[in-house]
Amino acid sequence: MVKTAWVLSQKLRRDIKRNFLQFSAIIFILITCVTLFLGLTANAYEFNRRVEIVYDENHGNLADVWVTVSEYNEDDYKTIAKFNDDSEEKLIEKRLIMPATYSSYTTYSLLLDKIPTINKPFDVEEGTEFEENKNYFFLSVPYEFKTRFPHSKLGDNVNITYTSTYLKNVFYKLSSSFMGTLFEGEIISHIDEAFKEGDTKLEFKITSYMEQPENIQNAQFNSAYFMLNSRYFLYKSIDKVLKTYDDGTINYTESFFEILKNNLLDENNSDIKELVEKLNNQYVIKLNENINKDDFVSNLNSYFKNNERLSSIIDKDNLPSNAVIQSDIKQAKQLTLVFPLIFFLVAILVVLTTISQMILKQRIQIGTLKSLGVSKGRILFYYISLMNAVTLIGAILGTIIGPLTIAKVMDNKYKLLYTLPQFSYYWPLKETLIVLITIVLLVSLLTTIIIKNELRLSPSDSMRPKAPYFKFHKTKYETKNTSMMMALRNIKIHFSKSLMVIVGILGCTGLLICGYGIDDTINYGKNLDMNSFYCTDVNVNYQIGVKSLKTEIEKIDGVTKCEEYSLIQVQASDQDKTTYLNTQIIYFDQYDSTNFKYDKWDNDGVAISNVVSESLNLKEDDKISFVLNGKEYSTYINKVFYTFSIKGIFIYKQTIENLVDYSTNAWVNVKNLDDVDRISEDVKALDGVSSSMTRHERVDTINGYVSAIGQMTLVIKSFAIILAVIVLVNLSVLNFEERKREIATLRVLGFKQREIASSLIYEVMILTIVGAFFGLFIGYPLNYIVLYVNQTPLVSFSYYISPLSYLIGFTLSFLTALLVNIVITSRVNKISMSESLKSVE
Repeated sequence: MVKTAWVLSQKLRRDIKRNFLQFSAIIFILITCVTLFLGLTANAYEFNRRVEIVYDENHGNLADVWVTVSEYNEDDYKTIAKFNDDSEEKLIEKRLIMPATYSSYTTYSLLLDKIPTINKPFDVEEGTEFEENKNYFFLSVPYEFKTRFPHSKLGDNVNITYTSTYLKNVFYKLSSSFMGTLFEGEIISHIDEAFKEGDTKLEFKITSYMEQPENIQNAQFNSAYFMLNSRYFLYKSIDKVLKTYDDGTINYTESFFEILKNNLLDENNSDIKELVEKLNNQYVIKLNENINKDDFVSNLNSYFKNNERLSSIIDKDNLPSNAVIQSDIKQAKQLTLVFPLIFFLVAILVVLTTISQMILKQRIQIGTLKSLGVSKGRILFYYISLMNAVTLIGAILGTIIGPLTIAKVMDNKYKLLYTLPQFSYYWPLKETLIVLITIVLLVSLLTTIIIKNELRLSPSDSMRPKAPYFKFHKTKYETKNTSMMMALRNIKIHFSKSLMVIVGILGCTGLLICGYGIDDTINYGKNLDMNSFYCTDVNVNYQIGVKSLKTEIEKIDGVTKCEEYSLIQVQASDQDKTTYLNTQIIYFDQYDSTNFKYDKWDNDGVAISNVVSESLNLKEDDKISFVLNGKEYSTYINKVFYTFSIKGIFIYKQTIENLVDYSTNAWVNVKNLDDVDRISEDVKALDGVSSSMTRHERVDTINGYVSAIGQMTLVIKSFAIILAVIVLVNLSVLNFEERKREIATLRVLGFKQREIASSLIYEVMILTIVGAFFGLFIGYPLNYIVLYVNQTPLVSFSYYISPLSYLIGFTLSFLTALLVNIVITSRVNKISMSESLKSVE
């Protein structure tokens, strides 16, 4: 027993030494596939964990349903609480939501009487002047983008711009609730004077920075939010009204505003509390544990059916920011199965080929062990242990490397798009155990299947070399290329080994084409938008309330033309109103538009982007409906076309006249491109301009949308090359070691190094060409799968791979194979000619 153990230990040492390169290939392929699988799994778990932290009740406590109304009604409030089985009204809160502009950027103000417990601020950075529930102003701007908002340090005063119409409506409600019709005309005249046509600026002091669960998309892609005490807002607004009165003049209505202002900060004043409540226009609801969301929303729709106060009902699944992030979570989980599967299949082939070749090469040793009395079970256990030890080294290293690297790389994508809690490393223990156990069982099974035939033989049969198979062919022609004939013979004899190379190169080529195809798809879509919608030199966004700035822009030196258009947010639906979609209308002039270069259509019906078409299941000649300013429109779809980042309904002004009487954006053409940056700054300086972006700035923005996908393509290409190198090194080393005696014999017979090396290279290169050829056919499906599971609401993909990408993928696989074989075959001259004397007759 002791001698058997010693013999096997010595054999183990020699086997590891002699098969070091083959074992290294197995280790590296398993490191690669386990790293990918567990790294992507760790990323999916960690990403989901961080989102759940944002939404849990100890942090943001995200609402389940949002009900927006035209005006507050106490009966509505109580009925909604009743539907939620919330008799104490602890799971419902009310607030006023208003669009605004801050430092030329669109924002939303959330006005509440007290700091909320639903959709509450978290990770709050409080200033020295912060007082809870008193004059608070929370600004939600992700840290990375605070530089976009100048002069916004804690304690600073900032100007928030509101559309005057909104402020007038607030104060009309305020005065009618408090004063009725008394002095109505005079009050309204002062309100109108305080909030003149256009915009009104109100100044507030930033008391805190916050993160807010409705707004975890970074401000680069999403509007900033700020949370403001309702009384503080009214206090500042009343100041604006009081400035319309002459100093020293006693006026009853002025006294009304003074009294109102002085009582605003009295939390015990029931009249003021009631007054503030009437300004609210939205209810946020956290559903009770025993309430079904769909039933709750159905009850709300039934209740508001004949009620004109309802504007919209949105549940958490359809909240835009949450829908985006949940889509990313789903994609992260799906991604764990795309790439690792390819590498696992190749790993199985590598292990299978290595075991089979090693058993074949050690046939005589196995026979010797049996003749020495070593049991078949001990021999089987030895080979199972050896192969499991090798594979587990790679697997264990993969379990360490994957969660440490892949998840961190993917975090770069999420940092770009979202504001989430700090990243921490996560090890998926359950998946790790499953992977390790699966590898042990699979390797044990493969080893048993391969070695069982040898174990059945008697010791004497095992010690005899396997008789070679000869088949003679008569030919009239003399064989001129001996190297090629030897290569073809070896491919035929070692078919399983050849198959492994073909599959490995097939996967490598497919992944390379997939990586380059992703770049092609993104560039195709990006260039389409830049040449069809953003082809103008400067694109301008107007502030809310502006009707037109065409005249002012065209007066700027260097501007040749300004074309205005409108982007209007609407809810669209199919003709049967079974599916709804929040999207936008692009409203522009059919004849004046020289910067809109997508496919044009007749002045009959509208055009829609492919995303709208797919979301609403609509096609050309179907009808699409949307509601704008309380009026429903229904029109035929004349054209459906692909867009990359522009999604919506395209309508000519000549098709639906007077849809809106204002413009929100403008295309600006300049005379000299050298002046484009200066002109963009001049446009931005105009009153009423929210932002101005040159063409190259727009390209940078779109690149930002897809930068994370670009990083992923680099990873795909890198792993594809690694896959090819591992497979080729393993095959080349197996081939070389297996044919040492043959090579030595050929050298004795006078064959030159070039001829011997050529036969080895021919063999691998033939298999490489076959594998790369078939790999061309899986590039597009892989490209589709990868982009499909990485869809983002920011852009849509039209899957495209250029012929050049196919050529590059094929060429890289070919060159990698050639380089590996040149390195391996350089060892031909190092083989001793005496090796030929050691072969068995």
